Amino acid sequence: LYEKGDPTADIMTVGEIYRLIGLLFSRCLLEESAPLSYDGRFKDVIDFINESFCEDISSASLSRKFGYDETYFCRRFKKVTGLTPMIYIRILRLEKAKKLIKKGGIAIYDVAAACAFSDAGYFTRCFKKHFGVTPQEYGAKYKR
Repeated sequence: LYEKGDPTADIMTVGEIYRLIGLLFSRCLLEESAPLSYDGRFKDVIDFINESFCEDISSASLSRKFGYDETYFCRRFKKVTGLTPMIYIRILRLEKAKKLIKKGGIAIYDVAAACAFSDAGYFTRCFKKHFGVTPQEYGAKYKR
């Protein structure tokens, strides 16, 4: 269509892309699994993490605390949340760090420590990977 100079080429191309997406969606969509109903103990795990994510916690310590085998715990956590426990915790920590940086007046290494990152370099790499900018670049947007 483009080679012939057809004025409808753009619209036709978009239509074909949507048709392709529809075909892929209808042919490749995996069966939806029923949502996992988790017991009260597992809800307690998520509540505990949401309250304690800045403490020194790990998958092993969480699974021990709530009486799960670590492998089972990690698999079940991922099925419920879509994330591994440590990625879930890291995201919570990074979101808190983002709020602290936005407030201003805190050095990056202090923000890292307040959000349970023992290494400011690792914190910076995680922040950039998650938000697309370094903590310093993010903080520069909010300097007064």
